[in-house]
Amino acid sequence: MPELVIVEGPHRGRHFKLPQGEILVGRDVANQLQLVDEKVSRQHFRIVREGEKCTIIDLNSRNGTFVNGIPLKNPKELSPGDEIVVGDSVILFSDEATSHPEEEISLVPQEETRITREIVLQQGEPEFLHLNRPDLSPQALIRANEYLSTLYEASRAINSIRELPKLLDRILDLVFEIVEADRGAIIFINPTTKELVPKAVRNRVAGDPNDPSDVAISRSIVRQVLEKGDAVLCSDISQDPRFRNEESVIAHKIRSAIYLPLRGREEILGVLLVDSLRSRQDFDQEKLRFLSAIGNIAGIAIENSRFHEDLQRENADLKNALILKHQIVGKSAAMEKVLDMIARVAPTDSTVLIRGESGTGKELVAKAIHYNSLRKDKVWVGVNCAALSPGLVESELFGHERGAFTTAVHRNIGRFEQANGGTLFLDEIGELSPDIQVKLLRV
Repeated sequence: MPELVIVEGPHRGRHFKLPQGEILVGRDVANQLQLVDEKVSRQHFRIVREGEKCTIIDLNSRNGTFVNGIPLKNPKELSPGDEIVVGDSVILFSDEATSHPEEEISLVPQEETRITREIVLQQGEPEFLHLNRPDLSPQALIRANEYLSTLYEASRAINSIRELPKLLDRILDLVFEIVEADRGAIIFINPTTKELVPKAVRNRVAGDPNDPSDVAISRSIVRQVLEKGDAVLCSDISQDPRFRNEESVIAHKIRSAIYLPLRGREEILGVLLVDSLRSRQDFDQEKLRFLSAIGNIAGIAIENSRFHEDLQRENADLKNALILKHQIVGKSAAMEKVLDMIARVAPTDSTVLIRGESGTGKELVAKAIHYNSLRKDKVWVGVNCAALSPGLVESELFGHERGAFTTAVHRNIGRFEQANGGTLFLDEIGELSPDIQVKLLRV
């Protein structure tokens, strides 16, 4: 007779014979097979037996039903040896020929059960706090409240840090407070060499807790996370064929691991990795979903930190360039404002009024604007208006043609025409007569 054998979870070792007709499986006591597990819905799935044919159907469960590691979306006919995963329980579908005596299964040590599980939380999939479901128990609501409080505190802690190294360390500290992991790492890709580079690490076991060389990385899983944006939980890694060629993973005797994308606004910035050397039970689907939420918060914080560092670097480069080219020396708050204003107006084509007492460096500021503008390769023309003869001001500024007046024996190009395409600096413009100043406004 077909039967279900629970090989992992709270009811490990239990057998359930499948009669003809329909049976319900879930957390509610009214089900034919009750699983006391907060991650299991009240009515999680049902199995319909017609003769020797058994079909499993998910009942819109909160955390899903997985058959051989694949989420159950449509009814599926079961075959002997199929593995059903719900919550923390792993259930084998068996028939009379392949079943084992109950006492034999109950005596198998948990650590020797050879079940390989992978749970993939795909990009865009709803995360873990389904608070609007009517089947949530009081215990589940209490746990959800604890998760929300932790997320709030994590968001406050992460977003208060601007320096990237300190931020990465704080992210790992928070993760280690949430899960019983033995190792953790935040991994980026070197944009030049395309190598995977651990930027921050944690290690609870023997050795240097911050030694990047002590981190075992599955490059194939990291590539999957980076390319698809999936969050991946791998349990019983020793039986997972994808890790057979991962020498570092095998050497460290890792039992289970979680790989999470650190997602920015437009792209995936890196991968958060945590692993365990002790038991497959350390990580489950609920922790995967919760850590994914932490990873999303951390990804935005990392991106903001990078933006902050880039802005600081660009600002410093601009200020250094201005001081180097034009010898503007000063570190006071007032001088910082002047340099900031120069950086803002230089790229524009606006007319700029520079005010200040004699000897304060108005010409240096004007040159700084010119040499940091789009006109920096064009001519710079400076005119001391106070030194111009009142009778020759118009001729000096606007020029004249030969014969325009008695002494105009040749054509004169004015300063405005000389500075065409470049910058004209009129120093001491207040010394010009009001009539000339009005004409300047019409240029």
